[in-house]
Amino acid sequence: MKLLKFRATGFRSVTDSEWIEASDVTALIGENEAGKTNLLLPLWKLNPSSGGEINILDDMPRGRYAEMRARPASHRFIYCIFELDEQERALAERFGAKPNNCERITVRRNYAGQYGIDFTDDPGFSIIEAYEQKEVDASEEDQ
Repeated sequence: MKLLKFRATGFRSVTDSEWIEASDVTALIGENEAGKTNLLLPLWKLNPSSGGEINILDDMPRGRYAEMRARPASHRFIYCIFELDEQERALAERFGAKPNNCERITVRRNYAGQYGIDFTDDPGFSIIEAYEQKEVDASEEDQ
């Protein structure tokens, strides 16, 4: 998978970053305390290598904390669009994705720590539901 672009929303001082294109070399330039780290932290919290727990008190915007803390699952803070490689697309096709609609996925995470995954070109197809259905089909064959 290759990150194509990302968007941070409702994270610390970032209301909505809009889509930020990512390439092989991406630089964030700005004055100290301008919010560069607050753009990168949600991206890291999408899939941290270590640590990176979501801390609602620190990570939610201060001005919206009272509103957001009661329903953390309703508030997504990071969206990423990834391009799948050939092997990943073939795997998606095995689970029922249409060949022309499985080149990119959108991955998102909310403050409850839950993930959402959609095919960017076919949001109606759920790879998670397709995978779970294949598991059910396989277990029925074992009986």
